[in-house]
Amino acid sequence: MSKPSPRKNFSNPVQNGYPQPKKVKCECGKTFIVKFVIFQQNWSKKNNWGYWTESKENQEIYKCGTCLRQLFNDKKKYWEAVESPKKRALFRVYLSNNVL
Repeated sequence: MSKPSPRKNFSNPVQNGYPQPKKVKCECGKTFIVKFVIFQQNWSKKNNWGYWTESKENQEIYKCGTCLRQLFNDKKKYWEAVESPKKRALFRVYLSNNVL
């Protein structure tokens, strides 16, 4: 008698080897979820402050969409923190498309 092949359960990402979304806390106290991006094989970077600033000491800092929008409106702080023109352009696209 042959053994039936195991069926993959795509509703539970842990069984497929992909991490479940992780909960992170913003400096304002808001807790939100960061999803794992399968295409990049890494966590989403849109809320990672280290991604925007390209600074190693900010790699574990996450900011919620509200805090990122407020920072964008304070142009002096924003320009000092986010120096890369490519990152600034992407940040504006994310804001205009309500991704953040």
